[in-house]
Amino acid sequence: MSGDAICGSAIYGSGGDELVDATEVAARLGLRNSRAVLDLRVHRLGFPAPVGRQGRSLLWSWSQVERWSVDSPAGRDHVTFA
Repeated sequence: MSGDAICGSAIYGSGGDELVDATEVAARLGLRNSRAVLDLRVHRLGFPAPVGRQGRSLLWSWSQVERWSVDSPAGRDHVTFA
């Protein structure tokens, strides 16, 4: 992940996108836990692919995940904004 910057607890990709791990995605989308994010990824419901890693954690572009949650029927069915 060279070219990525960490600002406070936020991580930004070289393109300026905020990068989030499964725990953060789950919290922002109102999902039960990070496992639910990984399940969405495995079941191929149009969920965005991870864009990188930090250690053992997969990272997603928050803008892609947010767009999926609004635009995808699967996203609207699975997301319960808290």
